[in-house]
Amino acid sequence: MAAWGDDGHKVVALIAQHYLTPAAKKQFDAILAADTDDLTKHDIASEATSADRYRDSNGRRDHYDDTKRWHFVDLEIDDPDMTKACYGRKPLSPDRPASIGDKLACVVDKVAQFAAELEAPGTNAEKRLFALKFILHFVGHAPTVARVRQQRCRRQQRKGHG
Repeated sequence: MAAWGDDGHKVVALIAQHYLTPAAKKQFDAILAADTDDLTKHDIASEATSADRYRDSNGRRDHYDDTKRWHFVDLEIDDPDMTKACYGRKPLSPDRPASIGDKLACVVDKVAQFAAELEAPGTNAEKRLFALKFILHFVGHAPTVARVRQQRCRRQQRKGHG
């Protein structure tokens, strides 16, 4: 996945920024302006890498273990099953923020959970920022596609085609 990396996330974020309406850009900028962490710069391109920085931060592996599966979905090509690919698709309880949701959730479910959190009027500023940074990261996530391609390659190798 190193070929995608930060540059890929930044490019997708800049393309997305181009298509934001003025009202959406104003909201986006206001949320990002509240960011005080030192994981990335606070422009849209840099913030697109923030989820990886968060996952790898603090040197204890707890963020990594809690969020590593959120970055992809392993969907079988020959027999696609979203429930299986997303670890059973356990719903997030209404009182639990997406930021501390199930560590076995997949990227598909996390995007939906974080989007719901962004839309909810009662979401506090800290949770709203966290949700925005993760969505910004996930919508440009190549591993979602790369995992499918990787499975396709493995399957072809087992069949003697690679």
